[in-house]
Amino acid sequence: MRVTDAMMFNSALNNLSRNLEQYVEVQRQVATGKRVTAVSDDPVGVSSSLRAKVRIAEMEQYSRNIDDAKSWMGFTDNALDQAVQLVREARDTAVAGANATESDDQRAARASQVGLIINQLIQIGNSTYDGRHIFAGQDTQNAPFAADADPPTTVTYSARAGANQDIQYEVGIGTYQAVNLRGDQVFGNGDVPPTLIFQSLIKLRDDLNSGDANAISQAGGRLDELDSYLNRMLQYRAEVGTKSNALDSIKANLTKATQDLSQVRSNVEDVDMAEAITTLQQRENVYQASMLATARIASLSLTNYLT
Repeated sequence: MRVTDAMMFNSALNNLSRNLEQYVEVQRQVATGKRVTAVSDDPVGVSSSLRAKVRIAEMEQYSRNIDDAKSWMGFTDNALDQAVQLVREARDTAVAGANATESDDQRAARASQVGLIINQLIQIGNSTYDGRHIFAGQDTQNAPFAADADPPTTVTYSARAGANQDIQYEVGIGTYQAVNLRGDQVFGNGDVPPTLIFQSLIKLRDDLNSGDANAISQAGGRLDELDSYLNRMLQYRAEVGTKSNALDSIKANLTKATQDLSQVRSNVEDVDMAEAITTLQQRENVYQASMLATARIASLSLTNYLT
């Protein structure tokens, strides 16, 4: 085959163009830190990266759900702690009031103290977190407990729709966690329907006012009732702690899975910078050599050798 000057020159230009494209591509990788910027760069890898991106977004949402659930539970635990302290205070008041040496005035003062405890306990039962009542089931926009008068003769739990339903947070694929405790559980005696602790406290207040020490101390009396309610509150507080620990474990697993998926994306998309810089230097040398070779070919002509 006859090789002409034009063929040599076109071949040199093609090689120069190809080497320039390779040089520019490596320059882009070094500048952006990304090996892949378009689907065409690595179709299989990009598909894997996109799936990982979707899963990471899901896990980040689950993590946010867990954070909110943990905050809710932390607020619930604080409310339970306050409630437990008030019930213990009421119990101590009952023990003192049942003493035969107590005068009527002393018992009346203790009855007033129990009245304050009742009001404080109602406030705790109607506590809100982020504008939502924590003991109201799914009916979070309405206070769950209501007194009939001041001072109250009875306190009732909400009969509205949703008040007896748990609030479930999705913390994983198909995994849900109830984050709330309902007021009829925490402040109830376990019966269906439950008798609320407020009724025992109201009776204690009235027993102190009437001087009925026997009703306070006898078997099945106010002291026994308060002990039963106190034990239930402590059990529910332990339940909150157990759920919170379980959420910590779930979040740790989510964090590990997110890190693994992020590594999958990095393996597909990110460039090995040390390798890319070395390749860039090589491509630059090749391109410079191509330019020199092309320039020499462009300068050659048969007329250079004719005299």
